[in-house]
Amino acid sequence: NERSNCSRIEKMLISFSDRFSLMVGGVKDASDKLDTMNRRCNYAASRIRSLKTTITRRCDNAEETVSNQCAMIKSLESKVQEAEQIKARSKQVNANLELQSQEIKKLQRERDHFSAQIDDLRLQLTEQKQRFLDEHEQRLASEKSTAVNLRQENAHLREALKAKTE
Repeated sequence: NERSNCSRIEKMLISFSDRFSLMVGGVKDASDKLDTMNRRCNYAASRIRSLKTTITRRCDNAEETVSNQCAMIKSLESKVQEAEQIKARSKQVNANLELQSQEIKKLQRERDHFSAQIDDLRLQLTEQKQRFLDEHEQRLASEKSTAVNLRQENAHLREALKAKTE
């Protein structure tokens, strides 16, 4: 009976030893797997830190770029406002120039009208001057003729008076 108990215990010990060996082997496999996973986790953590640094640097660069672009946009908006003001002033200047151009055209028409009137007056003055000169020459010729006639008559009267007084 004792032998059978010993044999049973021996079998149990062998079975236990086999299971223990399997458990130790499983624990060793699990430990190896845990080491592999730990290395992978460390590598992943290293990659995550590297990516975090890269992302942070890119975010900083992006923020700086956005800030620069905002400043550029503000500058461009300011320039657009200046251009719009210049455009408005240009429109006003063009409107003023158009008004001045119309005024100049009006004054040129008036000048042309007055020039035509002056030319007409010059022509009338020339004609009147010529008529005056013609009339004056005729009067002068008539007065000369009258003077000649009076001299002749005076000469005849003197001769007649001389003849009577003698």
